[in-house]
Amino acid sequence: MNVLIRLQPEPDGLKSMELYICFAFYLLWNILTPMLHTFSEFVSLLEANPKKEVLFLDISGEVIPRIYHLTEVKNCRIESVDCGGVANTWTEVLLQLWVPGDENPEKHPLNTDKILEIIYRVQKLQEIDVMGELFFEYNALKDPIAKFSAKVVNDAEEIEIQLLKKQSCCKAILRGGCC
Repeated sequence: MNVLIRLQPEPDGLKSMELYICFAFYLLWNILTPMLHTFSEFVSLLEANPKKEVLFLDISGEVIPRIYHLTEVKNCRIESVDCGGVANTWTEVLLQLWVPGDENPEKHPLNTDKILEIIYRVQKLQEIDVMGELFFEYNALKDPIAKFSAKVVNDAEEIEIQLLKKQSCCKAILRGGCC
C-alpha cells in the first residue's frame, strides 16, 4: 500500500510531512490486516489448523497452482548499515515456494500437517529463529524469484495466504534523521 500526500513544499523546519503520513498509513494498514510477521506466527497458524489445505494467492489474488512445493526453509541473519551510519541486525525466515512442471495436483497436495512435517525436519538439522521476520520466495513461470510478506485472508475450511509486495524504507528517516 503506497500513499503519498504532499501537503506543501518542505519549508525550513518542516520534516518530510509526506513521509510521516505515509508511515502512519503503513502502520494503520498493518494493524487492520492479519499479517504473518514472524515464523512463529506461521507455525502457530498451521498447528492450530490440522489437516487443512494451505493455499497461497499471488500478488494479483490468483491462487498459486495447488501442486506447489515448499522447497526450502532459509534462516537468514541480516547485518547492515543504513545510510545514516547505524548498524542493524535482524533475522528473516524465507520459505521458498515452487510450482513443478507437471499438472497432477493429487501428487503434491500440501496441507498444514505436511508443511509442519517439512518445517520440523528442517528444525532438526538447523536452528530457525522462531521470531525471525517471515517472508515467502516465489516466482510465477515468467517472473524472476521475488520476496513477499504475507497475510492470512481466510482460515475457515482452508487456509488462504495472500502474498504481498515487500516495501522498502529509509531507516534513517524513520528514526527522525537523514542520510
